[in-house]
Amino acid sequence: MDTRQATTTGASTAAAPSAPKKTTSAYTLFTKIKPGQLNKVREAAARFESGPKLTISDLTGLVHFFRFVILDDTYLLMASNYDGDEVSYLTDFYKVEITPGPLKGIWNSFMQYVEDWPSGGGTLDEFLAFWKAHKVEEEVNYSYYPGVAAKEIRKALRVQEAFQSVLDDPEAAEALKHPALKPLLAEASD
Repeated sequence: MDTRQATTTGASTAAAPSAPKKTTSAYTLFTKIKPGQLNKVREAAARFESGPKLTISDLTGLVHFFRFVILDDTYLLMASNYDGDEVSYLTDFYKVEITPGPLKGIWNSFMQYVEDWPSGGGTLDEFLAFWKAHKVEEEVNYSYYPGVAAKEIRKALRVQEAFQSVLDDPEAAEALKHPALKPLLAEASD
């Protein structure tokens, strides 16, 4: 049975393989860095790059990627692709990042240096209002894996790694001769 994640809260719906349900959404946030705070943003980025990589995706399994970009030493752009709808994504984000969540303020360490950021992330309503006020609508959002959730991609990578370990195991040679495994072995030969 083929199921696709429909929202960040875990609901699933069946999807036809020929017309996958759109599960991946994009979010682009464009904000102005407070005067004199550019180096603080760069320091936060350096701490993030050198520290442990526990992210919202690790905690919720929803994020395909995110990135921060400094433009003209004046603006901070954050872009993210995630599974589900905007309100659920931002609410989950708030729960793991702000309340205080297990991320312990990674996002706040960047965002506290931009204009209009509510102190400490603020209440959920303030947090949502900030994100909505600074959202930039994308013109095009392309996904190489349309209709495939981030959790499914990570699972496929784990299955591939496990299958590769079987292929590498000399004791599995006889079992791999079974005709039912022929399609898997054909895919593995790429």
